[in-house]
Amino acid sequence: KPRGKPHGKMLHKIQQIRWHFNMDKNEPTPVYSVDFDPIEGGYWRMATAGADSTVKTWRVTVGEKDITSEFLCELQHNSVVNVVRFSPNGAYLAAGCDSGKVAVWTRGDDEQWVLAASLSGHVGEVYDLAWSSTSLQLATGSMDNTVIVWDLAVDGAGLKGRALHHLKDHRRFVQGVAWHPGGLQIATQSCDGAVRFYGAGKKGLVCTHAASKVMIAPGTESERAKYARLYVDDVPSTFFRRLAFSPDGSLIITPAGFYPEGGADTHCCYVYRTTSPSSPVARVACSPATTIAVRFNPRLFKPRSPDTIFKGLPARMLYAVVTSTTCMLYDTEQAAPFAMLANLHLAPLTDAAWSHDGTLLAIASQDGFVTHVHLDVKSLDPNATSIDDILLPKQTPAPVAPPPEGAAGPDEAVESEPAEPSAAAAAKPMEVDAS
Repeated sequence: KPRGKPHGKMLHKIQQIRWHFNMDKNEPTPVYSVDFDPIEGGYWRMATAGADSTVKTWRVTVGEKDITSEFLCELQHNSVVNVVRFSPNGAYLAAGCDSGKVAVWTRGDDEQWVLAASLSGHVGEVYDLAWSSTSLQLATGSMDNTVIVWDLAVDGAGLKGRALHHLKDHRRFVQGVAWHPGGLQIATQSCDGAVRFYGAGKKGLVCTHAASKVMIAPGTESERAKYARLYVDDVPSTFFRRLAFSPDGSLIITPAGFYPEGGADTHCCYVYRTTSPSSPVARVACSPATTIAVRFNPRLFKPRSPDTIFKGLPARMLYAVVTSTTCMLYDTEQAAPFAMLANLHLAPLTDAAWSHDGTLLAIASQDGFVTHVHLDVKSLDPNATSIDDILLPKQTPAPVAPPPEGAAGPDEAVESEPAEPSAAAAAKPMEVDAS
C-alpha cells in the first residue's frame, strides 16, 4: 500500500507504483536518476531514468498529508538510461545511455516530448551529464574515460549538436560531471581517484586544477611529508560520483571521499572553494558507506547565525548527500546533518533531486522506487512562519576568474603535487564531522 506519514515537520512517501518496470519478468527495474524541472509551472514536473531503457515524466503534487505522482509521458531509448537532467531554462531534457549516446528532448504540446538531437561521440556508457547555465551547452562523462562538451544550436531544421571539446585527462571511468552556475568552469570526478577542474584559457578549455591526494604534515622535523588519497578506488559501491556546485557558485562538494582514522576508513565528502580548487578546504564525515551523490537545494536561504562552519558565505545553503543506504540533509551553517533518511529502500540509492522551490526532495533507488520528502517551513527554520521569511531573492552567480597563464591544455594536463607544508601546519582539510 502507498505509505505516507509526517516525520517531524517532514512528510515522506514511497509510492508503490511502476516507476520503471520489466514487463517480461514482471518486476521493477532500477531507477538510476531523478531530476525536477527548474521552471515554476503550478506543480512539480519530475523526470526519472531507469534500467528499462526509458525516461518517464511525472506530475508530483503535495497535499496536507499525502504526496502523489501522476504519470505524464514515457520516452523510449535504445539502452539503459543512467542519467537524466532538465536544462536550466526547462526547454530540454537530456538523457545519457549505456549505448554511449545522449538524447536531447524538447517538450511539445500536451506533455509530449520530441527527440531534438542525438549526440554520438562516446564509446562507453554515459554515467553523468551537466548543463551550462545558458542551456546551450552540455558536458557528458563516460566509461570511455572522457568528457565531451557539446554545443547545441537551434536552426530551421531543429536542434543540432556538435562536440566542442573532448577531454581525456582521466585514466578511468568518469562518473560525475558538474557545471558552474555562473559560467565556464566544469568539474569532473572519476574512479581514478581524481577530481579535475576546467576553465576557459587561450588554448580553449584547459585543466586548471586536479586533486587526488592531500599532504599529511610530518610528526617531527626529521620526517618527510606523506601523501594520502582523497577518494576511494574503483569499487562496486561507487557506481556514480555525482559532484555538485552550490547555487551561488562559491563551493563544490565531491562524494566518494575517505580518510583513515583509528585504523579504519571514514567516508566523507570533500568541499572546495571554486576560486582556488587546488585542494579541499573541508571534509564532511558522513557515514560508514561511500557517498555517491551530492545535490544542492537551488534556493538561497537567509543566514541564521554569523558563527558558521563556512566563513564568508552570504547565504545559508542546503544540500543532500546520498550513500548507498542513506540520504543526509545538511546546511552550510552547521557540521551535523539536520535530517537523516535511512532504511527507505531495499536496494542501494542512486540519485536525488530538489524541486525548483527547494521544498521537495526526490530520492531514487535500484529497487525501482522513488521516495519523496516534503520539507515545510518549520523543518527549514523552526523560527520562521512562512517560506518568504527565510528565502533570499534569486541571484545570478558570478563567473569564476579565468585560469592563470600557462595552464595545461585538455590533452596534456598533468596533476601537480601539493605544495610542501609549513613547519607545523597539516595540509589536511578542516573536518566537518557529522557523526
